[in-house]
Amino acid sequence: MNILCVIAHPDDETILCGGTLALLASRGAAVHVACLTRGEGGELGEPPLADREHLGEVREQEMVCAVGKLGGKSLTFLGYVDPVIGPDNQLFAPEHNPTMLAGQIVNAIRQFEIDAVLTHGSNGEYGHPAHVLVHQTTLAAVTALRQEYTTQPPNHPATQPPSHRTIQPPNHCCFTPSAPTSPNTPTPASPTKMTAPIS
Repeated sequence: MNILCVIAHPDDETILCGGTLALLASRGAAVHVACLTRGEGGELGEPPLADREHLGEVREQEMVCAVGKLGGKSLTFLGYVDPVIGPDNQLFAPEHNPTMLAGQIVNAIRQFEIDAVLTHGSNGEYGHPAHVLVHQTTLAAVTALRQEYTTQPPNHPATQPPSHRTIQPPNHCCFTPSAPTSPNTPTPASPTKMTAPIS
């Protein structure tokens, strides 16, 4: 089974569905993640994690590590710029062309032969405009592909009854303690680079 998780910012994959992604990967699914932005407009932290100029690079590196730890096979940064949080913690969605963004999601679904898509909830979890945008655009992309998936040959996973596509839950804890490992220090990728395999 091929899974695509479409999210707005680095860390959304872990907060939104990290346990689910790790479980799916541990049960043999190929997990792919597409991220709208590099999170460069987010909070700097206290003390600051990085200066504003380098926050996107730091969050990108963190996400590469996180997706790898969750068992992901690839990570795609879609290349949109995360707006800086406004006065009174006002949140924004990035500037975008809806047709182009939906097309990028459609391309990822086709490229990885995706069977199931996970994304933000319709309310953006807590109303975050970028989360709502990703939900709406992902839904539009999946809807546009509905005809393509319903005309596949009978043995294609998309046409099988749901029980044939269900990954059975484990009968034990899916996480086991292990000795600490040294942190992975990836080389930052260009935010416009479409896909970076996770090794």
